Amino acid sequence: MCMFCASIPVVAAVSANVKAKQVRVQKSGKPSRKRQLPVTPITVLAVGALVTASVLYHSQFNG
Repeated sequence: MCMFCASIPVVAAVSANVKAKQVRVQKSGKPSRKRQLPVTPITVLAVGALVTASVLYHSQFNG
């Protein structure tokens, strides 16, 4: 498996973990000084870039 293909599930797992932590903090009611990052759009952008890179990599070197 190439590095692009292997990194797609890693990015999704890290994103899910960050989103779960944000939801836990919101449910706990503690005021947070940290600015909440929009995890879902960042994840979609990162996975989209990785899929594009993977398609380009596999189309150029698997011929």
